[in-house]
Amino acid sequence: MWKREFLRWALMIFAVCLAFGVGVWQGGQSAGAPVTQEEYDELAGQRDFLQEELDALRAQQGAGAGQPAQGDGAAAPTESKPVQKDGFDPQEVARQLKTTTHYYNSYGLHLVLLVVENPTEYVLNLSVEATARNAQGGLVGASQGHIVAIPTGAGVVFFFGFDEEPADVSYEFSPKQEEWFSPVVQDLSYTADKGKEKEILSVTNNGQKPAQFVEATVLFFSGGKLVGYASDYFTDNDSELKPGKTLVREMDCRAPYDSFEVYFSGMAD
Repeated sequence: MWKREFLRWALMIFAVCLAFGVGVWQGGQSAGAPVTQEEYDELAGQRDFLQEELDALRAQQGAGAGQPAQGDGAAAPTESKPVQKDGFDPQEVARQLKTTTHYYNSYGLHLVLLVVENPTEYVLNLSVEATARNAQGGLVGASQGHIVAIPTGAGVVFFFGFDEEPADVSYEFSPKQEEWFSPVVQDLSYTADKGKEKEILSVTNNGQKPAQFVEATVLFFSGGKLVGYASDYFTDNDSELKPGKTLVREMDCRAPYDSFEVYFSGMAD
């Protein structure tokens, strides 16, 4: 049990580091030199390694295994994992995904924000390989992303960064049915209050389970063009958003904007 909790906390630390790196790319507000693509990729690789370790530990313990009885003698609820549905075809699922690409340049780093919507009947564990090319068709970069527990009807945002401005970005999607994590995005609701150069976001967990590693990404638009974005975690000291609880964060955008979109990611045991 201690190892599982250690891995969870380590994943949270790396997630925060990645969010901080993206924030530096966006605003250049941090002291010191901006985070490079190489440094970001190294953190992402270490995060993915920890995720694999946690997945392996969960597999060893057995999916859906009951927890020890509580102090009053009543058994704790067993973990509820997504139901594996028949007929899953990765190629067909990948074909059905709805995507929108946004480009954003910040302090010499060229960001590609890919919005992916899941219209299928499956809870998805999704990996994406992004390949960038210049106007002459030459490769200028490659990047990867991975998001778990994407429920039906939900949209998520993948971030890819390149040193050179791409003329075209192609994607390879590798969807799987989620095996280990339950989705939570469908249980989240939010309100947004306009502030000075920001939206003040209040996020509530309307579900029955603690939602882990809940991250909100806000995309800001002016005349339909992306002019800024902000990401933050809506979690307490346990890396969770508890059932019935609401957490509030400021989502900044220094550029004038006339609309915004909000996307979530997260999971539950």
